[in-house]
Amino acid sequence: MADRTALYYAQDAAPGPRLTDDCPVLRRWSVARMGGCPCIMGVDDFGHVLSIEIQAYAADGTWARRLDGSYVRLREPWPLPLAPEAGR
Repeated sequence: MADRTALYYAQDAAPGPRLTDDCPVLRRWSVARMGGCPCIMGVDDFGHVLSIEIQAYAADGTWARRLDGSYVRLREPWPLPLAPEAGR
């Protein structure tokens, strides 16, 4: 089992993962390093604020891998705290 507290950038020479159309999309997001696993806090296309525990995220900020191996698409980095206009 991978170290759940480690956060690293995925910097392979290989192309990124094949993201499916049903992957969740976070329009605005930020990495939140709290105790334990790193999380991405973000706002989805419906304006919901989500907190997702992650294992890795792309150096170019386009995707993140969850602890269960599934992926999340990332659009625009946004500093924490997420301001009310982040959901618009």
